[in-house]
Amino acid sequence: MITLSKLLNSTELSWDITKDACSWKGVTCSGGNSSVIAISLSGVYLSWLELLNLSRNRLKGTLRSFQANQNNFEGSIPSGITTFLKNLDLSYNKLSGSIPSDMLSPSTLEIVDLSYNRLEGSLPSKISQSMVRLRLGSNSLNGSIPSGAFRTHEKLMYLELESNSFSGLVPPYLGSCQNLSLLNLAGNNLSGALPGELGSLSHLQVLKLQLNKLIGGIPVEITQLQKLSLLNISWTMLNGSIPPEISHLRNLVNLDLQGNHLSGVIPKSIEGMDSLLELQLRGNQLTGEIPRMPMT
Repeated sequence: MITLSKLLNSTELSWDITKDACSWKGVTCSGGNSSVIAISLSGVYLSWLELLNLSRNRLKGTLRSFQANQNNFEGSIPSGITTFLKNLDLSYNKLSGSIPSDMLSPSTLEIVDLSYNRLEGSLPSKISQSMVRLRLGSNSLNGSIPSGAFRTHEKLMYLELESNSFSGLVPPYLGSCQNLSLLNLAGNNLSGALPGELGSLSHLQVLKLQLNKLIGGIPVEITQLQKLSLLNISWTMLNGSIPPEISHLRNLVNLDLQGNHLSGVIPKSIEGMDSLLELQLRGNQLTGEIPRMPMT
């Protein structure tokens, strides 16, 4: 550790070699024998680093987390990188090529963040049953969301596939991801009607489907999402009326339905939505009085 401190020589770290390494910034030790179990070099600006040598440390076991986000890594992602990992964060880089077919499938994998890269190709069809959070937003991924990719994923809480080029339908089987808290499919080329199965997501708090090519009406099943705080289905091609049952969403703070082809009378029941702070309805063919918003 002392050798590493001298090599890094970073003012951001301020490692004092006269003190116990367990007291150094970015160093985590085990409670029992004061062994170093984690070193964080995040934000110390090692842009000149060309070699990282971890030899002769008697390392054992498996590396559980690898975080290399907000760098300038280029090229493709090597196959097998997630074989023993629980957490992988390569977001905000310049990675290109496709996602390896085996990358998201290891049984121990729980969190993957590949957002804000230059990745292309399709989404692998095999996703770990242990996956809790999958972030692939702001890439150039395309094709349909694979049939059955998330059919039995009871641990999945956050699915973020926004700002890609995914096409096809919003998969009805997403309704089986019972612990899903955030679903973001915004900014794709998804088409067809919204599946009523989404109304089964009893833990859902954020649903973002804007900037797609969705058609049909707003499924009344959506109004069953009692924990929903944000609903954005703006700038699609939805038609029909706003269901009066929308007022059942008692925890909704933000409702954005602008830029669609919705018609009919604005439901007066919206005035009873005490948590609602933002309502966007412009760019439709709605009639009637503008609902009174709650006083803040």
